[in-house]
Amino acid sequence: MLNTNKASIYKRKFQCDRQFKAYASDTPLNVLVIFEAWISVNLSKPKCYAEFFVIEGASRCLLSKRTAEELKVLKVGLDVQHIALTKDPFPKFPNIILKLSIDKNVLPRKIAYLRIPGPMEEKVDAKILEMLQNDIIEPVDGPAEWISPMVVVPKGNDDVRLCINMKYPNEAIQREHYPLPVIETFLNKLRGSTVFSRLDIMSAFHHVELHPESRGITTFMSSRGLMQFKRLMFGINCAPEIFQRIMTEMLSGIEGVIVYIDDIVVSGKNQEEHDSRLQEVLLVLKQNNARLNQSKCVIGVQQLDILGFKVSSTGISPSEEKIIAIRNFRQPESKEEVRSFLGLVNFVAHFIPNLSQRSEPLRQFVRGDVQEFGECQQNAFDDLRTELSSNVRKLGFYDPKDITELYVDASSVGLGSVLVQRDKLNVPRIISFASKGLTATERVYPQTQREALAVVWAVEKFYLYLFGLRFTIFTDHKTLEYIYGGKYRDGRRACSRAEGWALRLQPYNFVIKHIPGFQNISDVLSRLCNQSDAAFDEESEHFLLAVGDGPIAITLDEIRTETRHDLILQSVIKALESGSWPQDLVRYQAFDKELGVREKILVRGERIVLPATLRRRALEIEHRGHPGVVSMRRRLRERVWWPCMDNDVGNMVQECAGCAAVSKQHPPEPMLRKDIPDRAWQEVAIDFFSAK
Repeated sequence: MLNTNKASIYKRKFQCDRQFKAYASDTPLNVLVIFEAWISVNLSKPKCYAEFFVIEGASRCLLSKRTAEELKVLKVGLDVQHIALTKDPFPKFPNIILKLSIDKNVLPRKIAYLRIPGPMEEKVDAKILEMLQNDIIEPVDGPAEWISPMVVVPKGNDDVRLCINMKYPNEAIQREHYPLPVIETFLNKLRGSTVFSRLDIMSAFHHVELHPESRGITTFMSSRGLMQFKRLMFGINCAPEIFQRIMTEMLSGIEGVIVYIDDIVVSGKNQEEHDSRLQEVLLVLKQNNARLNQSKCVIGVQQLDILGFKVSSTGISPSEEKIIAIRNFRQPESKEEVRSFLGLVNFVAHFIPNLSQRSEPLRQFVRGDVQEFGECQQNAFDDLRTELSSNVRKLGFYDPKDITELYVDASSVGLGSVLVQRDKLNVPRIISFASKGLTATERVYPQTQREALAVVWAVEKFYLYLFGLRFTIFTDHKTLEYIYGGKYRDGRRACSRAEGWALRLQPYNFVIKHIPGFQNISDVLSRLCNQSDAAFDEESEHFLLAVGDGPIAITLDEIRTETRHDLILQSVIKALESGSWPQDLVRYQAFDKELGVREKILVRGERIVLPATLRRRALEIEHRGHPGVVSMRRRLRERVWWPCMDNDVGNMVQECAGCAAVSKQHPPEPMLRKDIPDRAWQEVAIDFFSAK
């Protein structure tokens, strides 16, 4: 028998839409009640979120095959006679348990469960189970203070990625601000080296175990109920500097080693010295259970690109990638393009000698003194383009201690970005340029989406410079402040693709600011790119993208078609024309003064009367984000109507597992009123009050 006194029951229903029959019987069984609850065999076994059917007159309990498999009490397959091999948990650093610094003054937030598209539910469930087996997450028992939404993105054909939106928890997590290596570190440790290797740690942050008191802030809602991370995860704002500190301390004392978050660079003056240091590093990593990503490791090369610099036996020089966008500039074709180029040049004017004289031919073209972009203008353009690339090579030393700025822009043909740093005297210097030609598909994006694409592309382009630092993004598109600005990310937005990009950038620490177009030095990079590059990678190598999915809007053509096929609505239209109402249309007759027909669509006032086949879809559309009964009713009443619509909304919310999981499970008991006494002094009550 089920002891319901110790069980938390969810989604209780008293009507069953399925039919059960006993073995060798045609008589349907009577289902008294349906509910869901957590079930486990014992504390050492995994838990399962199962659905219960209470049958009238039943004398014993039955366990379904699917639930039995999830509880690990049943195994079906060819290897049933063999001992099942349990999956080893993901490795973790020994003797390291991270306790996050959490500001208790920040109020916890609980965000509603985001519904997962039906075709992806099985894959998401398998991914959650895999993370449980890898010891990366664990179920949450009891109420949670923080609940963050989980979003899903397809990965290839048969896999998915999960991402947790840590926007609100990050407001409470205090950062550590551990310094990242600067260019002087590279110069000191790599000077004179001839052989280099780079090691990449797989799922680096998952190697760090979280303290039990710090796991609650990572709680998220899944189809299996509330889960929380046992390991450090991407999305936590302090993760980069914490991991940098751990790896620096782990490999301290080994010469010729540079650590940059999850990348480890090993160098040596000769092959023997390099191999000795590499073996020492690998031994330390093995002792600390670090798992390497072999496909991204580079071993024993003579030249290595890192942080925008080319490291070789001849020394350290700026990478060609930093200036390739400038060298690939096409010839300007209009005054606006020349003016944009001069704006970029003037940004670093104090580093360019005789700028006014060298740029005069271009300014003559802008003023209209010269009508054609001739040979003099072309020579001046080539001269300043070469000066810009030389300027970056000489001055573009990256220093995490300086103020970092990222200028982005998008045109109808390309994207542009300029990475800038300012020293203590607020003198700007350009660190790197980047540009990307848009594909045919990307060119038909609305301008807002192209501008939003420029932001996420530029940030991930300069990942090694920006990850773990606080920086400012400058754009001349005001809307991006609302898309990426943080406090405006709640609610519905027209730009759903950009909403996914906003979540993709959540592990970065940045602010976004609007500037006038003439101050945006990246404008020329988006205009003068002459190549059509590959489409932007919708699957980030480092972070995850939230893909908006679910029911799409209902069009008027669909409503018109379904109304024509709906027999009841057709009868209502005929009743409106004849004035004679059959008995079965009494629910519509009550509103006959408000009903009408517009373009073959039945309406009630300004609202559309939805056909029966579209009502469920309308409910699913309005239930995205799990707004609750009151909000759903209000939004639906503004647009559509059908009989008993409010009851349908209530039933849908009641049947939603996500809504039930975050709702109050124990409502307050109603106040018990006492009966009026039969005579005076029948009941006496007294209270005491002590005032100091």
